[in-house]
Order: sequence, then structure tokens, then C-alpha cells
Amino acid sequence: MRVAIIDGAGNDLSFVLNVPYEDIELTKKLGVEGLLAWYCASHPEDWEDDEYFTRDDVESFYDLGYAEPAMMLLDKHGIKYTLEDVEYDEKDEIVCYDWAEC
Repeated sequence: MRVAIIDGAGNDLSFVLNVPYEDIELTKKLGVEGLLAWYCASHPEDWEDDEYFTRDDVESFYDLGYAEPAMMLLDKHGIKYTLEDVEYDEKDEIVCYDWAEC
């Protein structure tokens, strides 16, 4: 099942994670957490350590792609996935089955 992690700020930072059906809800949560951590890489001092990443982790994301922290979380939780680009239909709507907005 394809899960789109959508950048709600209007930046072109959205991505799709194709995961098994049973992992959809956790993928949405981890995808958003990963993208939020990536956003904070330019100001890691604002990050408070949580169950997913430390401030040092977030600081290291500065040179990573925006989907990579989410992919790290999926790997950590043993979720098998493929990373895909977001596709849009002729009405400019996302072509996927599920999504989460960051």
C-alpha cells in the first residue's frame, strides 16, 4: 500500500512509502516524525530528544535527503518499504491509497 507523506507547508518535500497493508498506520506516524526531524536539522538546538531521535541525530540530518530520517525509522521498526515519488492525477490530486500531512 502506498502512503504519501505530504509536506503541508507547500514545499516540494513530499514522498511515498510503499509498505505492507498492516504497517500503514505506523508508517504514517514514522514518516511524519522523520520529516519533522529533517526540518529541524537547520536548527537542532530547538529539538528536544524524543523516542525517535536525539538532538545529535537531528543535527546529522542536515546533509541528508528529506525522506531519509523516515526511512531510518522504518528500518529501525523492521518495516519493509520502497521509496517512491509522489504522483498526481490530471486534477492535481495525489495518486495513492493513504496519506499523512506534516
